[in-house]
Amino acid sequence: MKISGMFTTLIGAVAAFQGARGAPITAPESGTSTAVNLTCISNGPIPSDIQAALERNYGACLQRLDQNPRITASMTNEAIESVCTTEAAIGAAFEKSLKSTMPGDTRKIRTILHRQLEGRSENPLGDIESGGYTTDTLLKMNFIDYKESQTSYYADNLARQVEFLARYIPEQERGSLADARRAFKQPACWKAWAATNDKWVMAEISKRVVFADMRGVLHPASLDRVELEELKGALEDMQFGNSALKRRMLNDALTELVRQHQAAVVPS
Repeated sequence: MKISGMFTTLIGAVAAFQGARGAPITAPESGTSTAVNLTCISNGPIPSDIQAALERNYGACLQRLDQNPRITASMTNEAIESVCTTEAAIGAAFEKSLKSTMPGDTRKIRTILHRQLEGRSENPLGDIESGGYTTDTLLKMNFIDYKESQTSYYADNLARQVEFLARYIPEQERGSLADARRAFKQPACWKAWAATNDKWVMAEISKRVVFADMRGVLHPASLDRVELEELKGALEDMQFGNSALKRRMLNDALTELVRQHQAAVVPS
């Protein structure tokens, strides 16, 4: 993969968090952030819409890095500023391409931008060495990246799953995890879960692929490109059969259902 390909991977990862266009955002207060103060291009003023896009994308990048300290904690200020400057420029360029009013021009501009990125040379310094972790270890790291991210995807999905189980598991069956498991085995409950579970599984896999890409770009000492592709393949495989992901998802939901019930019980 060319170095530009890694940058476009990061753009895709960030886009998956914030949407293709990205909402206006203020750069967060952070000890690692630096104010953007760009005023000209080729001795001429930067158009206001481009400057706004640069600042918005730079701020969004800083926020994503701040939200995922497990992945980004080892990055120096120079690394953070380099990554976010690149992402701001590429993001602003692709946003600008959507504003053309000439028929077919957006497609042409996009082709130019992609070819411009593809035309970058290989990294003359070579890649750094990765940690050589097994795929199983990388899967565990990836899950923690996903679970502990401040973006709250895990927490939001868990809340929906608990709400779903609460419709089928009566309160008197929530006193212990063993009780909740027995109640889950009732046909109405497990069949309803099975009919809905694929949606949650695919949602988690899609987010965890994003976290894998982010770690591959922002923490390259964790895994090399081959290991990254193997990790993503392992994640995709978890949609099939009674996978470890599906078993963990159910266990987490049942455990949280019981925890909430026990917390709500007032001792007599």
